[in-house]
Amino acid sequence: MIENKCKNCDFWVRKEDTKLGLCRRYPPTLNTHLIPRPMKGVIGGSQQVSLEPVDTINWPTTREDDFCGEFKND
Repeated sequence: MIENKCKNCDFWVRKEDTKLGLCRRYPPTLNTHLIPRPMKGVIGGSQQVSLEPVDTINWPTTREDDFCGEFKND
């Protein structure tokens, strides 16, 4: 019997030489991340940083030994 793990799922695509992969069961989703960006000038001997929102669209990253209720293997 095949284990219900991501590495055995038809929807999972392994990233090169890792134990991580992409779950492609559903379309990619929009994610907003806060990326630190240096601000001009130095205040009190340290450089100030602002957090800038950056949108990315991607499939969820999972480990090969993860699992979910959507597992499919034909």
